[in-house]
Amino acid sequence: LAVAPIVEATRVIARLSPEPPAGLPTRRDEATMLLETYNRFRDGAAETVAREREFAANLNHEIRTPLTTIRTDAELMALEGHTTASQDERLARIVRSVDDIIATTESTMSSSAGHGARSELVNLRDCLLSVIAALADRAGAQRLRLTVDISAAETLHADRQALLTVCRNIVRNAIEHAAPAALVVSGDRHAIRFTDDGPGISAAAQPWIFERFHQGHRRDDAQADAAPRRGLGLAIVRRLCDLHEWRVCVGSPVVGDRGTTFEIRFDAGATDG
Repeated sequence: LAVAPIVEATRVIARLSPEPPAGLPTRRDEATMLLETYNRFRDGAAETVAREREFAANLNHEIRTPLTTIRTDAELMALEGHTTASQDERLARIVRSVDDIIATTESTMSSSAGHGARSELVNLRDCLLSVIAALADRAGAQRLRLTVDISAAETLHADRQALLTVCRNIVRNAIEHAAPAALVVSGDRHAIRFTDDGPGISAAAQPWIFERFHQGHRRDDAQADAAPRRGLGLAIVRRLCDLHEWRVCVGSPVVGDRGTTFEIRFDAGATDG
């Protein structure tokens, strides 16, 4: 009675594991079977990680040439002087976006290796305004009103690119799931809070929203179904927060039965500027 379920579970796990190398003798005792199965899973996981890192390195190398071309062309168009003020602003945005892609790629490479970039003094208000400027068109199209309520004097020693990535993904999440709504970003060098007055997140979904590929719905499922979901943004937020010893948490509802607040606390992993 005690051993039979364990034996059956062992056989199920063994059937699900990668195939053993050809010519390797198979053994029937449960302890050896579990050990061999564990080794195959471990080797398979190590091979997958190695392939992902190689892919990331190759991608980082291959995208630099076209990105450099885009940046150079945008700068030359701006220097030619045949553009309007509005077009100049868009060209400047293209240049900034290219720089952001390169910096984000380098930050992602560092994160995948399990370490962050060197900390620098970051002005929190400028950082958030940069995020909102990059996403303003998308937010406007989805009717998400964005406000930054952070003093210009608030600074923090942190990995700037990691902080930008965290903030971008939280704002994108609000664009995709909370809009139409208002999003207010407030806080200081100890914590940043992103509070919206959208439909909120159900209590049942909250424990899972930081999981990879989780695609939970806000409370107004019919409206939320119109937006595509990748299920990676908040998982990236948690990964970066864990890496930098920041703490991310979510609260919903905020007022009545509506609203969501995401909070990033820096106390554990960053020093005051």
